[in-house]
Amino acid sequence: MSGTLRQAPAARLLSLTLVLVLKALQQSWRVEGIGLERFDALLARGERVMVAFWHGKYLPLFTLLQGRRGCIFASCSFRGEIICGICRHLGYECVQIPEGGGDRTLALMLEVLSGRQVAALAVDGPRGPYHQVHRGAILLAAQLGMTLLPASFAANRRTILTIRWDRMEIPLPFSRLGLAFGEPLRIPRELGGLSFQEWQARLHNDLEEAERRANSILAAK
Repeated sequence: MSGTLRQAPAARLLSLTLVLVLKALQQSWRVEGIGLERFDALLARGERVMVAFWHGKYLPLFTLLQGRRGCIFASCSFRGEIICGICRHLGYECVQIPEGGGDRTLALMLEVLSGRQVAALAVDGPRGPYHQVHRGAILLAAQLGMTLLPASFAANRRTILTIRWDRMEIPLPFSRLGLAFGEPLRIPRELGGLSFQEWQARLHNDLEEAERRANSILAAK
């Protein structure tokens, strides 16, 4: 596990630059939300929460969810160092883990999250396929007893990086943003008689519904 490694100077400079850009963008956005109070209520009751989102949505969510200290994962790569740098500047904990998935990666993630109340996970990351929920998200939530909380946003003016597998979305300056959360999803340790595929389909549908809710906020005005 390399979450405590010293950040390379180039990654440190890039992450600081991106944080400054993100904060400037955030100050220009007009954000309206549905369900944020649900997130805070879960935390106030002492529930352990894992915010689930699509990888292409993560950049603005960094700033939109500040103030709720959580653990975020990034890969052991230069890109992962940059993401961890952004997280730390915004008050999150970031842990770098090996790419490739598998049992070893899941074991590391289980170990890291065992004593934490809040986590955030791009459920189709770090390399896709696009909008396909990985089984690891279901396994982690079930084994750790963490409530999955789907989150998404929509922007009336945005750039979509179509050259990336995740089609990352970046709201433009002075955009209106809708931030929406789905219903909490609690997965029993033994999966409650459902298969991994059924839980994956349920989380996928809940994430798509959260995005529809976010778009409905924009359409309301």
